[in-house]
Amino acid sequence: MPLGRAGFTPPCRRGERRLCYASIFESSPLLRKTLLKFRHHPGNNRVPTASEPDSGSSILPTKPSTALQASLSSRRSVSRVLTAGALAVACLSCGCAGKDQSGGSPLNLLKVRAGSPMPFQQTLENIGRLSPEELQAQLSATISAAGTSEETRREAAYVLARSLQKAPANPDPEAALSLYAEAEQVSALKERCLLHSAECATMLGQEKVVRKALSDILALTQSDESRASAEYGLAQSFLRGNEKVRAREAFSELRQKFPRSNYALGSAFYLAEMHAAEPTEHDQALALYREYLKASPDGHFARNILVELAALKDYTPTAADRVLFGQVHFVHGEWQAALEEWTKSQTPAHWYDRAVCLLKLNRTDDAKQALRAGISAHSSENSLPAAARTLCQLLSHDEAVAVWKTILAQSKRYADLALWNLAIRCDPPQSVEYYRELLTKYPQSDYAPEASWWTFWDQVQHGKLGAALAQAEAAESRYAKTRPAPRFAYWIGKLNERLSRREAAVAAYKKAASSYAATYYGWRAHHRLQALRGGKDSGWATAPARKHPESRWTWPKPPELVTYEQLEQKVGPTVTILIKLHQWEEALELLPPGANATARSFLLAMENLPLDAINAAGVQLAGKPERAGRWQLAYPLLYAETVAQEAGKVSLDPLLVHALIREESRYNPLALSSSNALGLMQLLPGTAYGIAKRVGINLASNADIYKPENNLALGINYLSYVVKRNQSSGPNAAMLGVASYNGGPNAVSAWVSRMRRQGATDWDTFVEGIPFKETRDYVRKVFGSYWNYQAIYQSNASKR
Repeated sequence: MPLGRAGFTPPCRRGERRLCYASIFESSPLLRKTLLKFRHHPGNNRVPTASEPDSGSSILPTKPSTALQASLSSRRSVSRVLTAGALAVACLSCGCAGKDQSGGSPLNLLKVRAGSPMPFQQTLENIGRLSPEELQAQLSATISAAGTSEETRREAAYVLARSLQKAPANPDPEAALSLYAEAEQVSALKERCLLHSAECATMLGQEKVVRKALSDILALTQSDESRASAEYGLAQSFLRGNEKVRAREAFSELRQKFPRSNYALGSAFYLAEMHAAEPTEHDQALALYREYLKASPDGHFARNILVELAALKDYTPTAADRVLFGQVHFVHGEWQAALEEWTKSQTPAHWYDRAVCLLKLNRTDDAKQALRAGISAHSSENSLPAAARTLCQLLSHDEAVAVWKTILAQSKRYADLALWNLAIRCDPPQSVEYYRELLTKYPQSDYAPEASWWTFWDQVQHGKLGAALAQAEAAESRYAKTRPAPRFAYWIGKLNERLSRREAAVAAYKKAASSYAATYYGWRAHHRLQALRGGKDSGWATAPARKHPESRWTWPKPPELVTYEQLEQKVGPTVTILIKLHQWEEALELLPPGANATARSFLLAMENLPLDAINAAGVQLAGKPERAGRWQLAYPLLYAETVAQEAGKVSLDPLLVHALIREESRYNPLALSSSNALGLMQLLPGTAYGIAKRVGINLASNADIYKPENNLALGINYLSYVVKRNQSSGPNAAMLGVASYNGGPNAVSAWVSRMRRQGATDWDTFVEGIPFKETRDYVRKVFGSYWNYQAIYQSNASKR
């Protein structure tokens, strides 16, 4: 539990997310660590005051002095590690490890023999497969081997030190401290070694070592972040040493030097504690406590402050204090306590959050009343949109329309939002009138591009193709950077084609295919170009007989992505060497904010966070999909072997499966939707149990649905079923199957029947007319991804 940064979590408003992590990870420490590691904010551990025992777990950067290094055991700790490592290698190779992992320990699987450790690079490649003991044994053997170069020895020392320091069962900070002194000779690792040495020294209670390391960092670094961190750590060290005057001076100076930093706010808490201990300084303590709570109600120290204020003599909370207390309880999910504090404040503050508390406490009628009153009284506040959406979820359709009409009449600020919500809740022609009013009065609104699309689509449906074409051309130019832009670009080509303007259609399709190459509409434009050039529009056809491109796919990594020389130029030498040493979490922590998307995505992938890795790779990803590292990071083939096997059983295109998984869960095996869909392929429990019974998979509970092998087998089987159900639609069966996977097979059958009764044959029009917005978007997203997967992984994919 290192303490090296400001002890708080920055304030945030947690918005709604479609996917959340399933509760089953609570039973798995490994999964919990993986999923929650980025919620950790460095230094979220309180330094003990002079009257409290020091657990020795709080720290900051350090390097032992020469004298201290000698007194610490010179090389005894390292020698002890190396001896133990050699014995461990011997025991493991002789089968004495006492564990069986699929036929033996990873070391046995890799045929490691006593006296013959795997090469250092091979050890690094297997870090994720080796237990801490096995990893330490291998690294120890590498360090002690006669032929190991000094450079490799020092790098191995760093990796071994990190393993010893972080060992979950029996950390060995003393041995790690000596190893860091060895690794410190690698210039790119010097500051990190100082930092981690300080952490180890704190665990050992060696404050002189801590302070020496922090001073060395201050002499070494030019980074404001590192300087603030080091000065903060020095102040904490003084506090642990009961040097109150020095601690107060250090925290105060830090606040002056780095007033906007996290460390300044962490310092406010410690200074407040010191003021609170002096009867004449309670006012100063209150001011600092309030500063902290206002800036970070969800911070690590926020609840400590509530306890300490309650114990403060002669203190009576003000109304403003009660508001802050309520916010602290709210962000920690303490709904009743939050309500009580806000009620005591006798102010209207946090009216929407109060309603949320009522909902969380299952007081639905009270929540409705609170939301109605709040919307009426606060029609221009930031909370109104969220409050209105929450309230409408609790109301009937007609009641929701009435709410938005009230907002339209009362709120000038949110009139465009009200018009949009009225439009999406009404049927034509009333909905079109609302869209037109929005466009006329608020052409710069965030909702204007979509409103323009729906007025355009109304003209198309009424056969006003000339007027629709003119509107699409104007909208594609005006809203070029918005979500509907690719739609307009494609339909400009489509309408020109309908109007028998072949050359104009070709020009429009070329522009759409070039400008929006990796989108659904860019690909549809490409398909139409093929048809106009004498070929065939492949539409939504898939390749059921396709073999999986790479059944043993792994994330691309340096030097496939980029050479280490290029990487060093982009992210600096320290991050680069940490990547070389497979210290993913530490490299990610140090990655500069402006680092390129490829590096960030790669590190997130190595940290087993595929959802984040895919999203990071996709940031401003433009151009044509190709077999390049960043495109593979954005469109991975995770679980390739299982997908290949299960898709092959039911003659389903494996790339369609990958496209669906990517859009459903971003390969997060614990994904849980708001509708209770589970796992990689987002299966509803009822559907999953039904398929499992039919195919003979035993599901003891919902937890079994999350298991990737089960989820993929069940999801692929169901996808195959809904695709085959639409076989009569020929090459469009897969598109209808994907729509059925999301919207339900009966609903899709009804839409297709209606289309055929009307004598319509245009499947582009069918997709645009899918009544369920989620399903309509889903089809476009899945097939956009599918076509990108083909371009990236199939060498014979159509050229553009």
